Amino acid sequence: MMVQHYSRILFIILLSFGLLSAKPHDRKVRRLYAHSKINLHSGAHKQALKSLNKLLLLNPAYDSAYNLRAAVKVSLNDYYGAVADYEQALRINPKYAMAYFNLGTLYLQYGHYKLALENLDRALTIQPNFNDALNNKAIALTTTHHYYEAITVYDTLITRQPKVNRYYLNRSFPKRKTGNLTGALEDLEKAIDLFPYDYTAHYNRGEVMLEMGLHRMAVSSFESARRLHPKAFYGNMSLARAYQVAGQSSKAISLFNQAIRKNQSNGEAYYLRGSERIKQRKLRLAYSDLQVAQMLGFTGASEKLAELQKQLASLQ
Repeated sequence: MMVQHYSRILFIILLSFGLLSAKPHDRKVRRLYAHSKINLHSGAHKQALKSLNKLLLLNPAYDSAYNLRAAVKVSLNDYYGAVADYEQALRINPKYAMAYFNLGTLYLQYGHYKLALENLDRALTIQPNFNDALNNKAIALTTTHHYYEAITVYDTLITRQPKVNRYYLNRSFPKRKTGNLTGALEDLEKAIDLFPYDYTAHYNRGEVMLEMGLHRMAVSSFESARRLHPKAFYGNMSLARAYQVAGQSSKAISLFNQAIRKNQSNGEAYYLRGSERIKQRKLRLAYSDLQVAQMLGFTGASEKLAELQKQLASLQ
C-alpha cells in the first residue's frame, strides 16, 4: 500500500511539473486529457466526452485524444462514433498499435470478424509481442471456426506466459470443437489449478466431462461452479442431465424444475423432466410434461408422448 501511495504522489508531482513547465496552451491540453482519463475511469463518460471535445478543438492532431474519445464513445454505446475516432487516430499515426488493437476489439465485440482480424494483425505487425492482441485474434479465429489456427495462437501465448489462466481456458474451446476432449479437459484443469475460483472453467469442465461420459465427475464440476456463483449459475440443464445419466432422478427433476421456473418456454426441460418421471412411474405427470414439450415444438416429444399413451392405455 505504501509503494502505491508514493507512486501516486510521484505521478501527481511529475504531472504538476509537466503542466508548470509547459506553455499555457499545452498545459490546458494536458489538463483536459488528464481530467478526461479520470472521468472515464470513474464512469463520468459525458464529462470525459466534453473535455475531449474541447481538447481536440485546441489540438486536432492529438492521436491519443482520439483513441481515448473512442473509448468514451464505446462506453456510451456510440459504435459508429468510436470507429470514426479510432480511424482518425490511425490517420494521424499509422503506427499506433493500441488504436489498431482497440478498433479490432470493437469489431470483434460487434461480430465484424474479418475487420477485427485485419486490425488485430496490423497491431501485431507493429508490436509482435502484444499478447492481448494475440489473445483477441485467437478468440476471433475460434468464433469463425478456424480452430487449429486458434490453438496455434494460444500455444504461442502459453509459451510466453505459462501462468495466465485465461489462455488455457480459451484454448479449451477450439480443442473441444476439434474433438480433442482430453486436451480440452487438461487445459481446463490447468486453468483451475492457476485460478481455483474461475466459474467458467469449472462449468466448462463439467460440460466436457459430460461429453466424455464422466457423469459423476461432471456433477462435481457443475456443483463447484454453482457454489462459486449460485445466482449466476446458468447450467441447471447441464447439471440436471449429469444427475439424470448418473441415475439420480430426484436431483435431476429438482434442477429441471429450476430450469422451467427460469424459462417456461424451455421445451427440453419439460421433455427431460417427463422422461425422468416415466422412470419414477409418475406417468400422469410425465404425460403432462411431454404434452407441454410437444406444444413448445421440442423434437422427439411427439414420439415419446405416443409411446406413453400406449403405455397408459395398456394400464386401463
